[in-house]
Amino acid sequence: MGLKTTNYTVTNSNLILPTAYAIISHLEVDKAGNGKVTFDIQQDRENAQGYNPLETIEVNFIADKTDGIYEQAYVKAKLQVFTGWEDDIPVIEGA
Repeated sequence: MGLKTTNYTVTNSNLILPTAYAIISHLEVDKAGNGKVTFDIQQDRENAQGYNPLETIEVNFIADKTDGIYEQAYVKAKLQVFTGWEDDIPVIEGA
């Protein structure tokens, strides 16, 4: 799962991506439920999984440890940083 958008400007550069893709590269949650997630930004899903990121973005959140942590990280990130980005859930052939 990832997040996608169009016409994204990479922070700290003049690079405008016609499409951009954000994927979790690191996620940690401590005993108290304090979470920190790092998203890597690339042009598309394939590049996000195969190349160094063009940009990284960190989001802090409070996790409910009785529920799915990755899903919570995506939801919190969409509320805090990735407003207007769409969910991108890959379709698995034969599933």
